[in-house]
Amino acid sequence: MNVSRSIADNPSRAGQRHDNATVLIVDDEPESIRLMLETLARRGISPQVACDRRAAIELTDRNRCDLAFISMRLGDAAEQCSGLDLADEIRRLAPEMPIIITADAQCR
Repeated sequence: MNVSRSIADNPSRAGQRHDNATVLIVDDEPESIRLMLETLARRGISPQVACDRRAAIELTDRNRCDLAFISMRLGDAAEQCSGLDLADEIRRLAPEMPIIITADAQCR
């Protein structure tokens, strides 16, 4: 099921359940992950979580997801990974998958 297309084609479906949809969450902040998991579960969406670039690439390469949420910033200060750079890598592996970049209050 393509979540973004089904909602784009019929905006009234935005609040409906999307059983069998699979979403990739890429974030290293436990609280952000928890909020996303709760929100998606209420919509019947199965999330897959990656906490770093390597895991995100592996999940993308191994599984088909309908949508990806990628945090703008990943990793600690010594090992920063831009969500935009990761989105480019994922786009090469899964060009049909829509990607949404997320940011927390600390991103500037």
